[in-house]
Order: sequence, then structure tokens, then C-alpha cells
Amino acid sequence: MEQSRLVRTIAELQPREREQFLLFVSSPYFNQHKKTTEFLEILLRQLNLGRAAALEKETLFALLFPTENFDEQKIHNLMSGLKKLLLRFLAHQQLGEKEYLEDLLAMEWAYGRNQFDLLTQKARQLEKNLDRESVQMTDHTYARFRLNYLMGYYGGQFVDRTRSDTLQGMLHFLDSWYLEEKLRHACHLTAHEILVNAHYDFGLLKDSMAFLANHPERLEENRVLRLYYTILNSLREEDNPTHYLALKDMLADGQAGFSPKDRQDLYHFSYNYCITKINKGEKAFQRELFELYQRGLEGGFLLNNGIINEWDFKNITTLGCSLKEFAWTESFLEDFKELLPPSRRENAYLYNLGNLYYHKKMYDQAISTLIRVQFTDITYHLNTTFLMIRTYHAKRDTDALLSLLDTFRIYIMRSAHINTEQKKSYQQFLRFTKKMVMIRHQIDYLAPAKAAQQLENLLEQIRNTANVVNKIWLEEECGVEPAA
Repeated sequence: MEQSRLVRTIAELQPREREQFLLFVSSPYFNQHKKTTEFLEILLRQLNLGRAAALEKETLFALLFPTENFDEQKIHNLMSGLKKLLLRFLAHQQLGEKEYLEDLLAMEWAYGRNQFDLLTQKARQLEKNLDRESVQMTDHTYARFRLNYLMGYYGGQFVDRTRSDTLQGMLHFLDSWYLEEKLRHACHLTAHEILVNAHYDFGLLKDSMAFLANHPERLEENRVLRLYYTILNSLREEDNPTHYLALKDMLADGQAGFSPKDRQDLYHFSYNYCITKINKGEKAFQRELFELYQRGLEGGFLLNNGIINEWDFKNITTLGCSLKEFAWTESFLEDFKELLPPSRRENAYLYNLGNLYYHKKMYDQAISTLIRVQFTDITYHLNTTFLMIRTYHAKRDTDALLSLLDTFRIYIMRSAHINTEQKKSYQQFLRFTKKMVMIRHQIDYLAPAKAAQQLENLLEQIRNTANVVNKIWLEEECGVEPAA
């Protein structure tokens, strides 16, 4: 029974949700089949006692039908019926969480049944509630669109067909709702295009951006549109600091008027901008990003339903290590480990622990930890290999390092998940790293001045090359004076 998807889903409900589901199933309005209710009561009792694994179908049948011979089909029918009720319960729960949706559905019913007194009463109440809102949300924009839609067509048919203000309001909020959704998803998919080898047809996005550029008043009156318009421009014009400065202004304002989801996006895309700059060698953004992450952790903006994203976990650890905030970083790893997604937890923790060991110059511990990381996706493969390269270099294990560089070069060339521009960046890194390793390897046979000159020449090449991943590390390693 424990392997059943139905049982697993119920097991994942919070205790309060299990109680509510039982009340839902016990209600004769939703369910009049008593055996289904009894089935759920037994199941919940076993789950609460931690005995669901021991509950076999034969045992369950005997509890429900003590005078009958075992009939597996009856159990299947009960499970099928309970699954339908569970899905309906989950939908009902979501309905309760969608602000104003119940009001809108009630208004649509009233409009369809010519219950105009109820319609106008609910409309006045909904409009007052929306006017009182200090936080702007796309759900509210949608609610205003539906409100104006219902009242506009009601007014045109039954009150005064010459008035057009409500229908004009409907069009205004319809455009706003579409634009908010269009720009929000365009931001996320543009970021995804940059991160992986993917391409999306954005349809009417170009026209939408042109419309907003020609109607700045829409951006002034709608902070959600302004947020995602600014984010999208920061992604498309990353060398123009104006857009990031606008995001910083929004952060400085305390994110007043933004929903939790929009605040999360404000922080996340600000992080991404800083990360892009850091990857291009602009070290000043490291401290800024670190402080942004700390603010995000304190405000809870990095958690999604109580879970921290494994890549945020990695970025924070990397920054903390780079800035030598070792005590803070170690506490962060231990404090937030259990908030990682369960299926990714061990891998994420091991990789980042290995990263901390590397920066603390505990190289043997770093290698023994990193070899336990599973390459569940390309990101772990790339990041772990980079860290192993740096660790072997720190240990001056030239043979192991050169072997790894060659293996990694072949992997980069063959990978279909890395776009052409990224491949070039990785290949530049491998080329420069191999040169640096060979110079270091020959230091004992070179005059100190000659070795220093070779490193200086390599450093100049790296600085003058635009597209190099891990550029900061290469510059730091080439900038170290070789031993005399």
C-alpha cells in the first residue's frame, strides 16, 4: 500500500491538511459512500502511527468487509474513488488560496442567472476590497479585468449602452494582465536561454516591449510591469548599468507594494545580474552579491515553500568562500542543509562542503568529498570538475591535473548541452590553465625573473580575453609570484 501514489500523496499532506481532507470526504455533499470514508480513516490512522508500510490490501479488506472473502477489485474501486476525492479536495484548497476568485465565480453565476442585485452588490464590495490593497499583484489585475468585463457588459445590456468607461477599463486591465504575465515569463525564459542551450519564440514580446516604451505612463502606474520591464532590459542589455541601478532602487525602497513572488524575482534577478558581472571578472560585485544574499536569507526571499534552491545554496557558499567568510559559510551550510530539496540534498551539500574545504586549504578533504558528488546534471559535472582542477593545482599534482584537463576538454567538445559561446569560454579557460600549469611545472628549471615574466605575459593575455570562465581565479593564480 505504501507504494501507491494515492498513499504517497496523502502521506505528504501536512497534519492539518489530513484533518481537512477527512472532513471533506466525510461531508455528504462531496461523498456519500461510507466505505470510502472508513477507508480514509484507517489509512490516516496507519499513517499517523507510521504503519502504512505494513498495511496490506488483504488486511485493509478484512477491516472494511469482515464478513466477505477478499476481493481485490473492491479495494481498487475504493482507491479510485478516494483518488478522485483527493484531487477535488486539492482543487478546492487552491480555490481558497486564489484571492477574489470565489467572488468572481459567484458574480459570473449571478450574471448568468440574471441575479443583478447580487451581481452589483458583489461588484461594489470587490471594488472596495481591490482599492484598499496596498500590494499590487497580477491576480488583482486579473480580478479588475473580470470585474470590468462583467459590469461592462451588464451595464451595456441593462443600464446605459452609451457608457463605455467600464468596457474601456476592461480593455485596460486585460492589457495590463497580459503584459504582466508576458513579461514575467519572458524574464524567466530569457534567463533560461542564457543559462542553457535553449531557444524560445517569444511571439508578441517585441511588440509588447515597444508598446511599453511608447507608453511610459503604464510603467509609472503599474509597479509590477515596471519591475519585469526593468528585469528584462537588464537581461538583454547587461552592459547598460541603468537597469540594474533601477532594480537597486526598488530594493532600497523596501520592496513596498510587491507580492512575495515579485519580491523573490526582484532579488533573484538582481543576483543573476551580479553573477553575470562576476563571471566577466568584475570583482566588486562579489561583496555586493554576498550582502544581497544575506538580506534575502534574512527576509526569507530565498525560500520557496520552505525550500532553498540548490543553486542559490551553491552561489552563497562560493561567495562566502571567495570572501573568506569561512565561519559564516560553515554555519550556513549546516543551518540550511535540511532546507534543500530532499532528492538533491546530499549532492548539493557534498559539493559545497568540498568547496569550503578547498578554500580553507584542506585539499585532501576537498578531494575525498568531491569524488562522492554524483553528476546528476551538467551543472554538477562542470562545477565539480572546475573545483577538482583548482584543488589539484593547489596541491601541485601536475599529472592528475593535466589528465583531468584533457578529459574535460573532450567532454566540453562533445556535449550537446553547452552552446557555442559557452564552449568557447570553457576552452579559453582550459587553454590558459594548461599554459599556467606548464609554467609552474618548469619553475624549478627557469630563472625566477623568466618564470615571473612568463606568468605576467599569460596574465596579460587572460585580462585581454573577454570570454573566459573562472577568469578571476586564473588572474589570481597568475598574479602570484613564483618561488625563487
